[in-house]
Amino acid sequence: MLTLKRPADYRLSNALSGLRMGSYDPSLRLSKRAADWAMRGPSGPLAVSVEQTNAALHCQIWGNDRDWLAPRLPAMLGLEDDPSAFAPEQPQLGQLLRRVGPTPLPRLPLVTERLVQIVLLQLVNYRDATSSWRRLLLADGVDAPGPAGLRTLPAVEQLAHLPYYALARHGILRRQAETIARVAGQSAVIERAACASDRALQKRLESIPGVGPWTIGYLLGSARADADAVLLGDYKLAKLVCWILAGEQHGDDQRMLELLEPYRGQRYRLVRLLFVAGARLPRRGPRAPAALPR
Repeated sequence: MLTLKRPADYRLSNALSGLRMGSYDPSLRLSKRAADWAMRGPSGPLAVSVEQTNAALHCQIWGNDRDWLAPRLPAMLGLEDDPSAFAPEQPQLGQLLRRVGPTPLPRLPLVTERLVQIVLLQLVNYRDATSSWRRLLLADGVDAPGPAGLRTLPAVEQLAHLPYYALARHGILRRQAETIARVAGQSAVIERAACASDRALQKRLESIPGVGPWTIGYLLGSARADADAVLLGDYKLAKLVCWILAGEQHGDDQRMLELLEPYRGQRYRLVRLLFVAGARLPRRGPRAPAALPR
């Protein structure tokens, strides 16, 4: 059992909900005070259970790489991030922050699994992406150790060579499948770059067809604790930011960047706050499917 000190305003669900692929994610079960989380370590599947109490986080790890995971777990749970740097003066943001609490950002030591998730979020709505993730893990994934009955991705060697038809049956588009194969095939060099620096990771990802600015920004923000990462190319996000910050019903990336400029250094954390708070555009007709997880 590993016990970690819990900051007074820390909320486990705020830290990890951005990594969960829908309510029925086979790799991450999350409530306000507990999490069961499966992932791949250097030599195979791992699982960790976390229970939040008033003063601590009590963690138990299963898998051959548990000694490797233990010293990395605080960063993975967002305990090494400092959300206090984000103190917005804009009234609506301040109200949201007081309501939902700080949004600590996790930093993952391995990024391939999260990158596959983000590729699945490309080109489709959030519900379809989470369905594809669930079906992929249940059909082609592997059991994680421990009592929670979780699933995680197969080894990258297997994932890189899954034929397109095997992925298509999970609702995965051909462009997504091709990008997943490239990511899995280059996993070793991606992880070496991530170990070097986030800048090295970004440069490596920029060389992979199918991995563009939106994917890279989303990975850096959601998995590398980059509080200033910017997600470009998501028109629904741009409209949401313009509505929340300026009350404007229409917006694009350029206008979003203008409005986010006063928050430079914390731009991804601002967006994360909107997601955690469940911020929505005003409805003016049938509800559109969400592009990103809330």
